[in-house]
Amino acid sequence: MFGAISGASSATCAAIGGVMIPVMEKQGYPRPFATALTACSGTTGALIPHVFRFLVVMIVVQLLITYVPSITLTLPRLMDLMKNM
Repeated sequence: MFGAISGASSATCAAIGGVMIPVMEKQGYPRPFATALTACSGTTGALIPHVFRFLVVMIVVQLLITYVPSITLTLPRLMDLMKNM
């Protein structure tokens, strides 16, 4: 997912590897395995089309358009109920 957003395999490896490799070592994985897994997972971002990031944004916007009106209508009623408790 991060590789599809950044669009660069090396940037993905650098960003994710700084977090993922130490955590994997704490979990008991050997450092060469953790490094290889990070490198392989970072390069898969190049396989995902860059249109994917726009797809994610469109899905989020659609969810906001769908659920925000119902939340904004319900929130004042919930606050009123809490005030009366």
